[in-house]
Order: sequence, then structure tokens, then C-alpha cells
Amino acid sequence: MLHSLGTDGKLYLIGIAGKLNLTGMDIMGESKQIIGLIEGDAIPQLFIPKLIKYFKKGKFPVDKLMKFYSFDQVNQAFDDFTSVIFVQRFYFYYG
Repeated sequence: MLHSLGTDGKLYLIGIAGKLNLTGMDIMGESKQIIGLIEGDAIPQLFIPKLIKYFKKGKFPVDKLMKFYSFDQVNQAFDDFTSVIFVQRFYFYYG
């Protein structure tokens, strides 16, 4: 992961599960940085209203990023979740 970065490269983590196996030299040896982001490092009080405005104008199709499953479809939901590679979706489960 860090080996693909050049000197002074930055790695932005937007979602991670589990441990990172890194040493100090992995980062410090070439002045690399690891930066964690939540909501793109935006200010939620400003960013969320902007997203709502874009959605109302049809410029942010959040409804196409979500899929709803009933409880009896939980296995299908899990299969769909694990098969998503390039575009991560939000999944909501309801009974």
C-alpha cells in the first residue's frame, strides 16, 4: 500500500477495517503521510446542507447509491455487499 507512494506521498484512509501492518520506517523513510478522513474532512454543518441542495437539484443521486432489503433478504444483502468492489454502497436493513 505505502510502497506505491512516491517520496512525500500521502495516503488518505476513507474506510478501514482491521490492523495496519506498518513500521515507523515505512512512513518516515521517505516522508510519507497517512491521513484519515471522515466525510472527506468536511465540516458537516456546511457540507450536509450542500449535499441536500445538490440532491434537490438532481445533481447528487444519493437514491441510486442505496438499496433496501427486507430481513428475509439478509443473505442476498450480504452477498451484494461483499461483491461491491469499485463503488461502495450504503445498505440499510429493515424488517
